[in-house]
Amino acid sequence: MTKVRKALADKKVKDAVRNLSIEEAQEVLDRAGREAESKPSPSARTPGQIINGMKVPYTRHDLDRIYGIVEFTPDDTIPVTVQGIRYQLFAGVTMSAPKIIQKTYEDYKRQLRKGSDALRNLGVSVDAGAGPLPPEVYE
Repeated sequence: MTKVRKALADKKVKDAVRNLSIEEAQEVLDRAGREAESKPSPSARTPGQIINGMKVPYTRHDLDRIYGIVEFTPDDTIPVTVQGIRYQLFAGVTMSAPKIIQKTYEDYKRQLRKGSDALRNLGVSVDAGAGPLPPEVYE
């Protein structure tokens, strides 16, 4: 694959400098060489790092490497997004995902369970299983 990419790059460079004078072509190639030398190597890439004014985004591989992979079975079908990376969880389907995805899902479930408690703390009365409204009487 890298040989093909190099060959395509060589062809594009030759096409780009074909109509330039020798001095102009040399100047363009020198500038491109300096830019290539200043470009950080992929191994030096760190998510969140700012390179040339651009923030390095997270990838699925980064989440796997940083948090480790776990297997779990969610009870709900919902999307979970962490650092801009979205995972779709399906109810009852065991999946392998980074630990942060499992933790985010568990936090979501915990907040659902606390939902009625949070309302009670605000002074709102919540009766679990209150049933339907009484029938209306028509005269």
